Amino acid sequence: MLRSMTGYGRAASTGGDYAIEAEIRSVNGRFLKTHCKLPAQLMRFESAIEKVLRECFSRGNIEVYLKFERVSNPGGHVFNAEAARGYWQQLQELKEEFKLDGNISFELLSTLPGVLVAEEESEAEVEKVWPHIKAAIEGAAAGAARMREKEGAQLKDDLAGHLETAREFLGKLKERVPQALSDYRARFEERVGQLLEGTGIAAREQDLAREIVFYIERSDMSEELTRIASHIAQFEDIMKGGGIVGRQLEFLGQEMHREANTMGSKANDAELSNIVTGLRATVDKIREQVLNVE
Repeated sequence: MLRSMTGYGRAASTGGDYAIEAEIRSVNGRFLKTHCKLPAQLMRFESAIEKVLRECFSRGNIEVYLKFERVSNPGGHVFNAEAARGYWQQLQELKEEFKLDGNISFELLSTLPGVLVAEEESEAEVEKVWPHIKAAIEGAAAGAARMREKEGAQLKDDLAGHLETAREFLGKLKERVPQALSDYRARFEERVGQLLEGTGIAAREQDLAREIVFYIERSDMSEELTRIASHIAQFEDIMKGGGIVGRQLEFLGQEMHREANTMGSKANDAELSNIVTGLRATVDKIREQVLNVE
């Protein structure tokens, strides 16, 4: 099965006092690169999370977003009396300065930043959350993998269509090359006849033949046609096999591009040039598509 490198997955795991929600986004990349965005208290698990991701993915840029919450038995809070006194003194001074009515209540002070501070979870408590982190990460990764497989199936269909189009262009080239040679010979002989007209000089057949052979050697595309047909066949076989084949397909795409460019430099006929231009455009589409294959 062909897989894309673009995917999205989301999963949650709740157990005991904790709730974890993981979100994974992946896009194409030449190698596997992970980036974790974690709450501060979970940063210690970054390397363990990256290990899980490497077991799930082989290529692509992977971003992980993790949310962490205590859903029951929440930790207590510490009342910062010093911060409350500072707020109260400043509010009292402003009240007298502006001659304001009303009392400064405890309810007001408790809502101000830094007055009620949540207690930090202990080391042992935080370690308990790892099984839920791992479960959420694996669930999100599975969702992203399913999306990558679904998009991979679409990529396979698109690539198969482009390969068929490339084959059609190869067929047109094979049909056109003999006719292009015949047309060139006729134009060449006509041009030589025009140049020698009235001079009393006759063109020797061996001289004409030498020029025709030189043209054939310079514009012969048979090797390029054979190689690019072979690349297409290999490309199709690799796609059928599936798996982690993105780099192999990228290489074949580059080789097809090189052969098509060589044919372009040999196309000394307007119709041949048009066909090769179509072939090159199709190969470029193939190269663009394979950049997202895992």
